[in-house]
Amino acid sequence: MYIAECPKVGTVDQGATIEEAIANLKEATRLYLEESPLVETTPRLV
Repeated sequence: MYIAECPKVGTVDQGATIEEAIANLKEATRLYLEESPLVETTPRLV
């Protein structure tokens, strides 16, 4: 088993291969960011 981590976001996942661990991490990070976006989405007046 391999473990992949995204320290900037705080997500972690695992896989049987390095490639699988990275793919799983990308999916976990995407799902996390959909629920808890890091970027403020409030419209700003220009």
